[in-house]
Amino acid sequence: LDVHVMVSPIDHVIPDYIKAGATYLTIHAEATHHADRALHLIREMGAKAGISINPGTPVAVIEDLLHLTDLVLIMSVNPGFGGQSFIPRALDKIRMVRQMIDARGYQIELQVDGGIKPDNIYEAAQAGADFFVAGSAVFSQPNYQTVIAELKKNGEMGRAARSLGRV
Repeated sequence: LDVHVMVSPIDHVIPDYIKAGATYLTIHAEATHHADRALHLIREMGAKAGISINPGTPVAVIEDLLHLTDLVLIMSVNPGFGGQSFIPRALDKIRMVRQMIDARGYQIELQVDGGIKPDNIYEAAQAGADFFVAGSAVFSQPNYQTVIAELKKNGEMGRAARSLGRV
């Protein structure tokens, strides 16, 4: 169970989410003054630790936390409500974080959340994202299977292009 918690302060509720069954617990770098301590706690409690950054937060904020993370989540919209448009500059952040992860040899999953649709998932995958959160793109369509199939196809094509060096 992948849980993305967008609350502040976060530290005092971490145990509650893990006890409730979170396998992955992703917190926002902006939600705590002590992200390293929070990530340690998540791991100590047996879950995989994730760190997320909002569109206005520079990737440098998480650079010294990568060794404590299993997942990095790039928000490609400002958190708060569904249906927002993908912020294109998130692609640069995805590329930068992918480079940081690969340069250090870490096995960290890179996820993107916000405005993901069949027409932009290719670029996000090509930029370095491994996993995608798509809400409105799926639930606003009459046929979930069709849009999910299109998301999978376009995402796989983007990952294939990345692996062939077409970034």
